[in-house]
Amino acid sequence: MSKTENTLVNGMFVKEHTFESGTKVINIGIKARDFFQFMKDNVVEDKQGGKWLNIKLIPNKVIKENKISHTPLLNPFAPKTANKAIETLATEVIEDKQPVALPF
Repeated sequence: MSKTENTLVNGMFVKEHTFESGTKVINIGIKARDFFQFMKDNVVEDKQGGKWLNIKLIPNKVIKENKISHTPLLNPFAPKTANKAIETLATEVIEDKQPVALPF
């Protein structure tokens, strides 16, 4: 697994909507199978055993017809320790097994 600052987060789509009042809402759509595979490949564990997948949202300069307003990128700042609990969860979802309860 190679992590760089420009690794696109697979299976995540971000659209910002601004209401007439000026309130902004960011909608995030996640395609579970693709995102769980990405999570399996990129999740890290901190020194206390906490599981993390760090993502940064970069605003797009031009919003095209698909209305995608932000690009989700992997935030590479994290310790490089394997995370077996999330890896197991992601594997079960990817293999179309019965739904699993999240371990957190």
